[in-house]
Amino acid sequence: MTIPRNYLFVITTAFAIAGCSNSGKPLESSSPSPLASTSPATSPVASPASPPAQTSSAFCLDLPTFQIGAIMFRAEVLDAAHGKRLDVAELRRKAKVLALLAKEMKASAPPEIATHFDTVVRELAASARALKSEASMREAAAPLLKVTNQVAFDAVDNFKCIGPTP
Repeated sequence: MTIPRNYLFVITTAFAIAGCSNSGKPLESSSPSPLASTSPATSPVASPASPPAQTSSAFCLDLPTFQIGAIMFRAEVLDAAHGKRLDVAELRRKAKVLALLAKEMKASAPPEIATHFDTVVRELAASARALKSEASMREAAAPLLKVTNQVAFDAVDNFKCIGPTP
């Protein structure tokens, strides 16, 4: 199965961003910062308040990559359920990547999205387990189409971390 160029571009970009995100670890600079030499008393603007912890968490750094991957995985499974040819091995690989990413993100998920995030991860895993060459694609699509889970999928798809992203 050939991948359309726009999907390939999005996947490549998403993985490049994930690779550059440094998983929440701040970059260490060998040169001193010009802001470090100014005293907070003389220049309050030069010493900005640190951003909220959750914006630099692994969850917030990797969230855009997870969102894109989850949307693309769901789209491909649902396309297959509608009769489009499917590369089962490639979808399983994508599901494994999403599962690894989710595992790293789970510990630092903000409380307001943690329950929805767990639901999405659980249903993506259920869909991935149903991906068998002999299985019906309806079985793989069923966890993604549950009406009770749509709120969770929508919440994760539209979640934005508070504060400026690094």
